[in-house]
Amino acid sequence: MIREPALILIDEFGNTHIDLSKDGTFSHFIYVALIIPLKHKTEALSIRKQISKSSFFGKELKSSKLGPKMFDRRLAALKELVGGLDFTVDILVIDKSKLDEADGLKYKQVFYKYFQNLFVAKYSQRYESFEIIADKVGEAFKYELQQYVREHGIQADLFNPNRTFHLKDDYTEEPLLQLADLVCGSVGKIFCSSHAEARAKELFQAVHTRASVDYFPSQQKVFLPAEKNQQVDEQVGSVTINLVLDFMENNPLRTQQEYLRMIDYLLLHYNIDRERVVPTYELLHYLEQFAPGTTEEKVRYMVRTLRYEGLFIVSHAGKSGYKLAANYHDIEQYFNHFLKYVIPMLQKVKILNESISASTYNKINPLEKDETFQQLKELLSAL
Repeated sequence: MIREPALILIDEFGNTHIDLSKDGTFSHFIYVALIIPLKHKTEALSIRKQISKSSFFGKELKSSKLGPKMFDRRLAALKELVGGLDFTVDILVIDKSKLDEADGLKYKQVFYKYFQNLFVAKYSQRYESFEIIADKVGEAFKYELQQYVREHGIQADLFNPNRTFHLKDDYTEEPLLQLADLVCGSVGKIFCSSHAEARAKELFQAVHTRASVDYFPSQQKVFLPAEKNQQVDEQVGSVTINLVLDFMENNPLRTQQEYLRMIDYLLLHYNIDRERVVPTYELLHYLEQFAPGTTEEKVRYMVRTLRYEGLFIVSHAGKSGYKLAANYHDIEQYFNHFLKYVIPMLQKVKILNESISASTYNKINPLEKDETFQQLKELLSAL
């Protein structure tokens, strides 16, 4: 649990209407929390004033005032905020198309109570003390919602008395909410498909190393087998053979006998039975005839080298061995095999980066501040 007190500024993007057939209805409702150390409130006020002068003609920061034709100004303001203040961003993306069966959520008050409470509840597990300020949603409903969240989402007690939740106006009561408004309005143009910005990728690149994104309902990527397509299969087989022939004629590695023998053997079994995966031990025994002392480790190294040369040498899950890709299913199996390792590894990196960034209020953020991780940062932006 983080001991340093946090200032958590919350804004929203979209509307609560769950009947998506109406024109102009937002496909998603999005909560965004901009989180800074409470002791840095003065610095946050200073950067707000600075951005006001540079991008809003000295007036309040309102994302809605930066329409499509002002995208460059929006991006500049967002980058100025990121460059001038250490903060982290929590995002909750609510897919309203999945809420049809939750009949009670069609009522605005119920919608806000449920999701705002859901969004803020985690902070009691993350911070010992905090001040949460959310943009108010109407004067009449303000006190009812405020009281509900305090009772159900904020675990303030004798042991943790310094946990507060307030709904305030971003102009007359808490101008720092305008920073959350700027970030939220930009994030909304990334994740709300009905109101997405054509250049949303640029917005995401500006904030993604500081952002933690949750989905409701929870979202998991599912990779389904592709339907069999004879034309695509033939194209894959054709590309595989052409790459092999080009390698044999032009690649410098062709002069190294073991590489040529490996390809010959895989090509042989491709012509005999395109579905067969040649076991690693069989390939090893074959290569030992021409390159004594070949080991299983050497076989794997050679396969890896040939893959870097662009050859379609694939492996299938649950089978120890290799084959030349004969159809799209081979490619799919190969990619899914690596996704089982690559995606979790990248997610672990992202989680660790989010954790250290949140714990230090972005003072330590390897993905953003260490140039040696630029390539890793770009990979994570695609997740």
